[in-house]
Amino acid sequence: MPRKIEQRTEGVAFDCHVPDNVTEIYADGASEIQFGMPMSRILFHSVTKPADGQSPEERVARLALVLPTSALLELVANIATNTTPEVAESTKAAMAGFLGHVSTQIGRLVDITAAKKK
Repeated sequence: MPRKIEQRTEGVAFDCHVPDNVTEIYADGASEIQFGMPMSRILFHSVTKPADGQSPEERVARLALVLPTSALLELVANIATNTTPEVAESTKAAMAGFLGHVSTQIGRLVDITAAKKK
């Protein structure tokens, strides 16, 4: 469903219309940030092969985002401004629960696959 983002803060006022078909690209992380004037660049990647202790993690670039440095600084300010201590703490707690669940499931998988070896 299309929506509109309305931002009204000190020094910033805009309406951003978001259509249904806005492009979304998944990335596992950012490999590189080139901070310059007047433009900056962020290189996002996906992991193609996790590190195995012998060789490094392998990644493939998925998106190079080039934006005015002022927009990058606005993004950083928005993240810092809109992340309250409560949000940070609840995110930390949610991640701890998620990691515990994933660890339990991986343990089950190890046990099941080990039993198949016997």
